[in-house]
Amino acid sequence: MNYSETFMLIVTVLAVCMMLYFIIKKYKFRNLIYIMVLHSLVLFVTRVFVQGEVVLTAFLDSFGLIQLILFAVFLFMDYKQANTSS
Repeated sequence: MNYSETFMLIVTVLAVCMMLYFIIKKYKFRNLIYIMVLHSLVLFVTRVFVQGEVVLTAFLDSFGLIQLILFAVFLFMDYKQANTSS
């Protein structure tokens, strides 16, 4: 196991710990979505710039379809809520 794989494993473990902490403390579900996206971004950047994978392959390996849909829905909901409140 090389350094980049070890780094990605550590990032994954930290993200899971943060998600469990937010679930236990009953924070908003939106925080979990943001953690998932940040986790995937770190994995994507590591795969592209450190391991030298092709951008499309790294993107598809790092992000899940359900995660991207949830992130888009929550961004839209936040945008809609911000526009109606002002």
